[in-house]
Amino acid sequence: MREAGPDRNRLRALGFGLALCLGCTGSSGGAPAESSEQAADGCRSGSEAPSLEEIGWLRKGGFEAGPDATARFRDLLAEVRAGHEVIPSHADRFVYLLVPGLASSYQPTYMNDNLRALTERGLRAEKLEFESERSGRRAVLLGHSKGGLEASAALALYPELRPRVRALVTIQSPYAGSPIATDIDACPDLASLLRDTVLWLGDDPEAVANLTYADRRAFVTAHPHPEEVSTLCLASSRSDWRSLFLLTARYLRERYDAPSDGMVVPADAVIPGARWVELDDMDHAESVLRGLPGLDNYEPGEITQVLVAMALEH
Repeated sequence: MREAGPDRNRLRALGFGLALCLGCTGSSGGAPAESSEQAADGCRSGSEAPSLEEIGWLRKGGFEAGPDATARFRDLLAEVRAGHEVIPSHADRFVYLLVPGLASSYQPTYMNDNLRALTERGLRAEKLEFESERSGRRAVLLGHSKGGLEASAALALYPELRPRVRALVTIQSPYAGSPIATDIDACPDLASLLRDTVLWLGDDPEAVANLTYADRRAFVTAHPHPEEVSTLCLASSRSDWRSLFLLTARYLRERYDAPSDGMVVPADAVIPGARWVELDDMDHAESVLRGLPGLDNYEPGEITQVLVAMALEH
């Protein structure tokens, strides 16, 4: 039987607190309506919806995504759930580097199942500290959330790394920016609260500030993701009551009419030119953390198997 570790329960509590601070329950029960107005009053932008014109700016600007690989993802997932092996035999030619997102040190089981899905198949896989040049094999990078952005940034800034990388897989990474980060940044009271929370989790508050639309637009304009690196992006959304990020997903839906995984909008999670998968039943934690039985639609290990198989197809 799967169990939700204390790290996941704390994430749920943090998500609930963040949602209340953003005032996401003001229009349909729960918190009173004035909570939304109070949150908006503190916004530097003077707007009640700081991210309104920013969500999906890459797609609106004419940047073309690569092929939609969602159907292939679902076919391979069915194979994995039927007990079949989908990772190709030549997968052992590469090493696998998992790049965690924010506050990963606070979540002791973060990406453990993703790692186990690879090591149990005899593949060499490690978290961030691994240096692929020691093995002489090229690396497959798998980055969740901000981890995907850091991997992409390294490849954009240091061209000498690109020949060492077989493929990059970004998992729910806000390549174009995050409306949650943008809205919080626009509201001083929320920014202060978030700073204290992130410090408590042992991470750098600037790491969150760097996820705003303004920061991401400036960075990707100056340092676009290299086209020569084979790249696969997983984007997702979910808003049912069983989701860990129900309240933040509800906030984005009610304020911006935007589907999301509770942190990232799918339109912002696809790198121009990359193949992409978009799921409508996965929240921001399901790809890297186990939950209680019956609450999650996916397991991290099966997601990893499918994404690695797809990454090695091209």
